[in-house]
Amino acid sequence: MGLNVDHPVVGADGTGTARGNAVTTQDPQSFLKPDYTDSGDGTWKVDVKVVPQPAEQGSDAEAVAADRVSITPISPNWNTGPAGFATTAALLAGLRP
Repeated sequence: MGLNVDHPVVGADGTGTARGNAVTTQDPQSFLKPDYTDSGDGTWKVDVKVVPQPAEQGSDAEAVAADRVSITPISPNWNTGPAGFATTAALLAGLRP
């Protein structure tokens, strides 16, 4: 098991303090959407657009949007499941930013 830690940028100048931390899951959505355009000469142009979506409850995206440090237990298949989540939450219960 590994930990994915995301720290929010807090304040307009980035010098603010995080409002705590949260043990989270990885938000499954993709904020990046490919956009393909036929150039007309047998080639395609690929652009990437940012498409904001509402964050899933309890996710890393929700925590960072709320100015909290997100700590997500991960495994090779992304989320570790309930046991890994519970273990991480117990180990990090007293953590402060």
